[in-house]
Amino acid sequence: MKVYYKHTIGDIASVLQSKCAEEQQHNTIASLSTDSRDIGDGALFIPLIGEKFNGHDFLPELIANNKISAYLYEDSFDNGPYVNNEIPGLKVSNTLHALGMLAHDHRMKCKSKIIGITGTN
Repeated sequence: MKVYYKHTIGDIASVLQSKCAEEQQHNTIASLSTDSRDIGDGALFIPLIGEKFNGHDFLPELIANNKISAYLYEDSFDNGPYVNNEIPGLKVSNTLHALGMLAHDHRMKCKSKIIGITGTN
């Protein structure tokens, strides 16, 4: 999944109650991606953990090739090869929950109407 999402690292860190370096707070993110094969320009990569894949496994390659502008990582990966001082990494307890928090924040800022359609067909 890739969506366009223009915010600063500082804004994102605030929503997720995470920390980032002072000099990185004004870096702009242009999109969010959960798929390492479909990364947009200026992307924040959110590695999800599933039954067959762990998105954290793709972080070293994405970082080494400068394909992402920032990334999230879970607490359990804090001391792994994922921590990088050049590309901002935001530590969260659960990346799926963090994605939901970002979606909720975005929805509240857009103030869009939500419509539910139900039925048997």
